[in-house]
Amino acid sequence: MKRIVGTLTPGQYGSLSGDGRLVAYVTSSGNVLKEAAGPLYTTTGMRLHGSGDELWVCDTKTKLAERIAGIHGLVEDAQWSPDSKLLAFYSDADGYARVWLWDRTTRSLRRIAEAKAQPMTVSTLRWNPDGNAVAVLLQPEGSDGATRESHKLAQASPTNHTTAVIFKSRKSPVGNRDQEDQEGTSSGSDDKKEYRLQGQYPADVALIKIHNGEVRRIIVNRYVSWYDFSPDGRWIALSYETGIERDTGRGLFTFLVADITNDEPQIEEQEIGSSWGFAAWSPDSQTLAFVSIDRTVLRGSIRLLSTAARRSSTAAELNLSGQESWDPWYPLWSPDGKSIFVTAAKRLWMVHLEPNTLIALTPEKWDREVVTIVSNNKANQVWCRGLAQSVTIATNSKDTIENGYYRIDTKSQKLTKIREERRSYGSDRSPPLTSEDGSTLVYISEDEQHPPDLWVAHEDLSNVEQLTDLNPSITDASLGTSRIIHYLGLRGEPLRAALMVPSGYIPSKRYPLVVLVYPGPYKRSEQAHIFDLDQSTGINAQLFATRGYAVLVPEVPLYAPGMQMKDMARGVDNAVSKTIELGIVDPARLAIMGHSSGGFATLATICLTNRFKAAVVYAGFGDLIGQYLTFHPETGSDEANWEKTSAGMGGSPWEYRDRYVENSPIMYLDKIVTPVLLIHGSNDQKVAVEMADQVFVGLRRLGKEVEYHRYSGEAHSLAGTDNLIDYWESTIKWVERYCK
Repeated sequence: MKRIVGTLTPGQYGSLSGDGRLVAYVTSSGNVLKEAAGPLYTTTGMRLHGSGDELWVCDTKTKLAERIAGIHGLVEDAQWSPDSKLLAFYSDADGYARVWLWDRTTRSLRRIAEAKAQPMTVSTLRWNPDGNAVAVLLQPEGSDGATRESHKLAQASPTNHTTAVIFKSRKSPVGNRDQEDQEGTSSGSDDKKEYRLQGQYPADVALIKIHNGEVRRIIVNRYVSWYDFSPDGRWIALSYETGIERDTGRGLFTFLVADITNDEPQIEEQEIGSSWGFAAWSPDSQTLAFVSIDRTVLRGSIRLLSTAARRSSTAAELNLSGQESWDPWYPLWSPDGKSIFVTAAKRLWMVHLEPNTLIALTPEKWDREVVTIVSNNKANQVWCRGLAQSVTIATNSKDTIENGYYRIDTKSQKLTKIREERRSYGSDRSPPLTSEDGSTLVYISEDEQHPPDLWVAHEDLSNVEQLTDLNPSITDASLGTSRIIHYLGLRGEPLRAALMVPSGYIPSKRYPLVVLVYPGPYKRSEQAHIFDLDQSTGINAQLFATRGYAVLVPEVPLYAPGMQMKDMARGVDNAVSKTIELGIVDPARLAIMGHSSGGFATLATICLTNRFKAAVVYAGFGDLIGQYLTFHPETGSDEANWEKTSAGMGGSPWEYRDRYVENSPIMYLDKIVTPVLLIHGSNDQKVAVEMADQVFVGLRRLGKEVEYHRYSGEAHSLAGTDNLIDYWESTIKWVERYCK
């Protein structure tokens, strides 16, 4: 186990220097303890699941890697300066999250400002085009840190002043929910503090001068989702959440554009409604392109916000009703600023401007799905290497789950395969990195037997080389291999599952099976070629495969409101039956496990079938009404998800009381014969720990076999190294007890 548990992974591969020579990336060795202060942050202000403890730079020519010395703590979000000489990043090396610099020439390290940082999940620090300042997210002035304060509130002891925290909800029109306010007083102070109830905290966008550390706060106290400089350095644009849609849970955003050339920034704001909150600057710095989303009618609009006219306009409408994965993603510009590109419904689209014309660049019936567009090093334009009118896309084969890169001529729409293989190239959230001149490209690549590493291409993606070897300890390990199996869904539709067979697999032998389940409209078979096989459970499938188990990751769609329990149980049953039919699995030795909604699906399944000999419920729940009504001070509530999404009941418990009761496994615990292991963090703010308490108390009262591991201070996903290892070891022992 230690050979897999102790591996490194590229927790963040952050930045490629403009000259293409050095790539910076962050890894996690597990040697630094992360003390959680809520679901998102450590007590030192770093992101709980986005930071590592080692910062590296690797030469793309010589492949020599150098660990940046002198960092004693966590680090994240490393970004190169425009001249490729300085590397800026967040670190808590001096006890709290702040901004640091590493000098490539002198190999020296220094903190550039005393101000406390507030790293965010989707926002990276940004260099201005001149390279003499960085834009960063800081804690608002006067704040002791949202995470640290939250931690103190959680540990509060009786005092001689009130510690009440007041939450309000203002009456709002149907379809929208106003932002709730949280008010609190501390030490007799009447200062008002507002928290966005989606796991975010307010932050200031500030400029820090590199030479003297001078801090200039440009935009203050916003729930920032994205920000960036315009190419000419005159503007900073950002998006921030102003509320959420009641029916969809989608964030409502406002864009803010600040002219920073004056001593007092000139700020303009524009409400944009439902969106991802990301945008891309045009090459001439005059326009922001973004996507506006209307989920009720499955329509996405590519919109333009003009800095000169101070208004937005629609460039194109994407009407994608009936498509499975339709959400439009991050728009990118052509280098000449005359076109915009976006992915939606797994296809590539182009909008010609003046006049606005929408063109589908990939065929509707193409057997490849578009994962992401390869962008330039500034991430606001498409990467055009060689053919000026070409766009390069990362793809996924619908049949074989092979990943590849294709080049498309935007004029002729001719598609050219560059490479394709049984490997994963990351996701749309981790696109390749490119150099300033486009001659060097770095990307993540992995498969089920090889953990994520960085690979490099010079000039052309057809010729690539492995750049890093982050996990040498398992190079010679005998590991399981994965394949795709095909089976039918409840309505006769074709479905797929990823199946990992044990190392040393013998076709004539039948093996015990562990099912990793997560319900919904997710193509989880696409994970067949990632090293974890399944990222939702927080346990590497190889830990089972190297012990003689097969591991199944099925697709489990949900069909109709009020039928979730039956849909999940029957969906899992169909996939498992197929592995038995193929002669791979021993039907007498089956186990099932899942995390979050996967834990819900696990409970639902073992309530309705007795075929599983062991079950593990990680951060799961069994009471739909309780989960619907759960409120967390830092992450809010999730009632919209249970009403209107594919996992929903079609409405509220007051409209469909019977549906909520009939689909709550807590009401059927008396039917369970499968031994259950419960895993839960005491500080889980997605699924309250009380949800696991309920299941444990119910099963214990009914005389069922159950064991409950409650991890103090942990959130929805375990982060502490010792706790993770304990979870893995406990899970393996539990499965082996009943299925070996």
